[in-house]
Amino acid sequence: MSLGALEPKFWQAFCRAVGRDDLADKQFAHDQNVFNEIEKIFKTKTQVEWTELFKDQDVCCEPILELSEARKHPQVRARHLFTSLRHPDGKVVEVVGNPLKFSEAEELPNGIPPGLGEQTREVLQEAGFADEEIKVYEQAGPGE
Repeated sequence: MSLGALEPKFWQAFCRAVGRDDLADKQFAHDQNVFNEIEKIFKTKTQVEWTELFKDQDVCCEPILELSEARKHPQVRARHLFTSLRHPDGKVVEVVGNPLKFSEAEELPNGIPPGLGEQTREVLQEAGFADEEIKVYEQAGPGE
């Protein structure tokens, strides 16, 4: 679980939800004991149980998901955070979509990612490498 109760209202709500009002004034305490108490609290339930408990509460606490789980999450699907694109070589490539959402007119395009080494020359030129240096890298090949 990930607890991001940085604002006092979220911390207070978390403490109430877990029945630990005694921790309410320790939000920013630099005390390992507070961390240890929170860790003990989270060990008392499964991730599914915590998710169910917090689903209707404003506590800024969410499960930490594996990538395969995150891809299926309703919020990830609703925001189209993964998208499929056809690469020029014909393969369909799944990529992470732009997390910044704008109106349709302002939507940023999702482009095909470049192939391995496809933009090496341009990147090295922008970084100030001379043509002779770039040729040495090109001759060495990837991973050299």
